[in-house]
Amino acid sequence: MDTGYSCDKSDVDHIVSHEFVRRIVEGQFDQATKDRIINYVELLYGREFIKNALTACSNCAIEIENENFTYLDYFEYFEYLEDYTPVSAISDLESLFKYIKVSDAGKDMWEESVELEPGEKYDVKAKFHTYTGSTEIGGDIKFYLSDDKHFDTDEDEYLGKDTFTLRPGEDEKEYWKGEHAPDEEGNYYIFCRVKWDDDNRFYSEEYAKIKVRIPNYKPEGYLDSVSCDMIAGWARDSNTTDPISIHVYADGPAESGFFVGSTVANSYRGDLPYTDKNHGFSFAIPNSLKDNQIHSIYVYAIDSEGGENPLLNNCPQNLKCVPVVAIMSIIKGIILAEDTIITDPPEPDPENLIGDLNGDNMVTLSDAILALQVSCGMSFSVKAEADVNNDGKIGMSEAIYILQIM
Repeated sequence: MDTGYSCDKSDVDHIVSHEFVRRIVEGQFDQATKDRIINYVELLYGREFIKNALTACSNCAIEIENENFTYLDYFEYFEYLEDYTPVSAISDLESLFKYIKVSDAGKDMWEESVELEPGEKYDVKAKFHTYTGSTEIGGDIKFYLSDDKHFDTDEDEYLGKDTFTLRPGEDEKEYWKGEHAPDEEGNYYIFCRVKWDDDNRFYSEEYAKIKVRIPNYKPEGYLDSVSCDMIAGWARDSNTTDPISIHVYADGPAESGFFVGSTVANSYRGDLPYTDKNHGFSFAIPNSLKDNQIHSIYVYAIDSEGGENPLLNNCPQNLKCVPVVAIMSIIKGIILAEDTIITDPPEPDPENLIGDLNGDNMVTLSDAILALQVSCGMSFSVKAEADVNNDGKIGMSEAIYILQIM
């Protein structure tokens, strides 16, 4: 890198002879301490001198008093100075501020960091140390918001200012102001900057931290229907537009009932009052619940972020189904009594679902029972496309076909 500044040994000696800077190179300080030291050295030697000398020296390793320094650490540390407003320190005073703290608005619970929702109101307070100077000072205290810990007054959002006066011996004076959290999630820093003369010679900065996080709202949903074929409803999590899972329990809530199964609520529901409508679900009732006993059905929406899984509205619902084996025996007995020859059924056609008598886009035991009821002379409305053998009738042929493909 050509900076236009030559690497002169007297310049280097001038810098590294300072014990503070030597220790920075040797990695003896954490970042916060480095900041204070560099500010102090800048005040002594000037920003441009240090910046140019260290940048030039970053490309070479120079031996001084039998100690090797690469200066790469120097360069990396000062790399951001092109877009960084340096902070000058006052001799014998680390900072004017005792602390900068934040609190939820009106709660008066001051912390170094606080978690907020987007747009939520908060208060920030700057408290000074007891002032030990010999002369009165006064000026502006300015508040800034940044999502970068390397604060830059030229780049970051200016929140506002107040005026202050510090008199010798004045005890822990404080200033505060109210603000609203940013709309986007993330970590932010509230900086306070103080200026107390017209030449902009002295500044002091500290920060408090706020974390903006969109709250995890509980999922919601509704159990629309329960039958011996299936249960149906919808479930949605407002923290995401993606579909979520539902879990089904029987004979008690999740804590005491038994787990029946799960599915994803990703079917289109045009009746939902949301722009994203793919949150419907259906879940087939397993044969284990078809035992002529009453079972209570509980359905839970599963939180997308691992939070609480609430019970859907309209739960629980009761269910009582005749055992499948008994129904099959009755139906097969009727069919065999008719001396019907059962052949291999054709593959179901998804475009024209034969056997789907009740129009629910599935071929189930309900359709077989409906076919038998029609064949016995009972009147029902059925889909014409469900006709198995194209004889224009619904009856025993359809019942046989449905039983074979189940």
